[in-house]
Amino acid sequence: MATTQQVIDALWRARRGVQVYRDLPDGLRRAHLHVLYALEELGGAARVTALAEKALVKIPNMTRLLQETVAAGWTTRSAVPTDKRTVLIRLTEAGTACLQTYYWDYLDAIAESLRPQEHPQYDAMIAAIDQAVATIQQVTATIDET
Repeated sequence: MATTQQVIDALWRARRGVQVYRDLPDGLRRAHLHVLYALEELGGAARVTALAEKALVKIPNMTRLLQETVAAGWTTRSAVPTDKRTVLIRLTEAGTACLQTYYWDYLDAIAESLRPQEHPQYDAMIAAIDQAVATIQQVTATIDET
């Protein structure tokens, strides 16, 4: 039976595995993909504050990232017609294509290689990870209450 440290180490390795990204072309960073993903999740258009909140990025950092995504043609900025002080960020076709190529297609390739029929212990792995996360949440909640 695995020790507690072995379980924690395995979860850490799994987390690191999820953070592996394919090689990105010059000018495209993981942070840009996070912005594009958050914008897609918000329906393709959002205020800067909503986008920063969704992407878990502070406003000054989001402002810099948006300058870069606009310059690359992945997003556009425009004033809201009813309130010229409010800026709306929109995902462009180029941004959608970039997100598809460097995020969704990559995840699809990973998912395809992890198909359950090729890995007989796949369901057990998922159940074990879910149980570990639930246990960690429960212990954390208990500790937070004290």
